[in-house]
Amino acid sequence: MTEFIISPAYGRDYRYTPEVLRDFEEQKDFVILKCSERTGRYLNMQDVEKFCEDGAKIEARFCRLTKAFFFTFHPEKGWSFKGKSEKVMEREILEFLEGMKKEELLNEYCHKVGFSIRDLVADNFPEASFGDIQRAIERAGF
Repeated sequence: MTEFIISPAYGRDYRYTPEVLRDFEEQKDFVILKCSERTGRYLNMQDVEKFCEDGAKIEARFCRLTKAFFFTFHPEKGWSFKGKSEKVMEREILEFLEGMKKEELLNEYCHKVGFSIRDLVADNFPEASFGDIQRAIERAGF
């Protein structure tokens, strides 16, 4: 079974998991940090779909390599995500909400787009459970 550790290529970096997923789905390149025969090469989602067998495991490192997101590729079913601990997920959502609040973007975004805060978080953290979202929103004071 193929296992990769990847990180964003060309100096890109991300603070949140949804940013990693978005760029991976948009075919942006990632550099392979660890994979016996491919270390140092570039990879995007199309390459994974073309060259990897069912069950290929990918660890995406981001935020200056301090955070990781794990997913598995299944050609027939698509991607499956390995959940993070409740504590880690809640902390990431809380950071996201506090960043939006600090930049005064949260209320503007919710009013313009018509999303609730819960919808906004769910859209940006597809792997988060309802409980993770609810706890983070409450801790953020909404």
